[in-house]
Amino acid sequence: LDDELRTSYLGQSRQAFQQVSTAQGAADVLKVRAFMGLAAVAEAMGELDAARTSYKRAAEIDRGAG
Repeated sequence: LDDELRTSYLGQSRQAFQQVSTAQGAADVLKVRAFMGLAAVAEAMGELDAARTSYKRAAEIDRGAG
């Protein structure tokens, strides 16, 4: 993939994961997976602080779901 296409795919992935992570009534397991996806996208884009934040949010939701 060239950089432009890679960036486009990552942007589309981020958008989809964000929609799930904020969806009203979405199951906790789906939100955890969405935040893990957001973290992976952030890592791929070199946004390590954003990745760390998404991993932490996924862990918080997972702990809360019990």
